[in-house]
Amino acid sequence: MKILVSKSDMNIKFMYELMQVLKYDIGGHERHWISKFALILIDIPTIPEQTKIANFLSAIDDKINHTQKQIEKAEIWKKGLMQQMFV
Repeated sequence: MKILVSKSDMNIKFMYELMQVLKYDIGGHERHWISKFALILIDIPTIPEQTKIANFLSAIDDKINHTQKQIEKAEIWKKGLMQQMFV
């Protein structure tokens, strides 16, 4: 495992999200950082733009989590209703 450290001019949340979408094939036991990641060239936006993107993606993550909780509650409610029907 390679531990990466963000430079001071990078938004760590932005970098995390960016690394999630990098496409590469995992295979074998080669050193992926040296042989694959280090060779990828990426245009990085300015810090303010990185922050806007990271905040936007965090807001989407929060909405997804909230919606998942609503779905879980609705499933429990449905289960309760079904149990009441067959009492």
